[in-house]
Amino acid sequence: MAYLIYKEYDMMLEKIKVLKEYGCHGYIGSETYCTPDLISPSTYRDLIFPAQQHFYKKVAEMGMVPIVYFLGDVLPLIEDINQLGVKALLVEEPKKGYALNGTEIRKRLDEGITLFGNLDSVYTLLYGKVEDVRTEAAKQLEAAKYGRFILANGCPIAFDTPKENILEMIKAGRD
Repeated sequence: MAYLIYKEYDMMLEKIKVLKEYGCHGYIGSETYCTPDLISPSTYRDLIFPAQQHFYKKVAEMGMVPIVYFLGDVLPLIEDINQLGVKALLVEEPKKGYALNGTEIRKRLDEGITLFGNLDSVYTLLYGKVEDVRTEAAKQLEAAKYGRFILANGCPIAFDTPKENILEMIKAGRD
């Protein structure tokens, strides 16, 4: 099984080489199937982590910025993520019955890893008011007191998202 996992990551490296040739400076790996809500942390550590660590090291050796996007509850894997060799971590919005506290994640991440926030793209940005965006952004920006942090949306922004909400998120991140 481990052989197949390494093979999959190696095939992705070939595609990333092409992206680099076309001018890409970084790569965001979306790790959707190896989070603790789908497999146990011990299975992740034994089976997936070594291949990921190899993969992100190779991405960095290509001269690209390696970034990982984990779906699900990442808290049980923070120490592992610290060892992946990535420069940044993006996390999913907490909509599956668990809370992802950006400040707690930021405190546990190595200082060389930037945390991207996960402002709710649906309930806050799409359906919320400007005040909701401001309030949620302020909560998330608390994480910046503990290290590198970028305020960001946690999922793609819907087409009908009010422009003023997007502008408020940008303003909050700049202030």
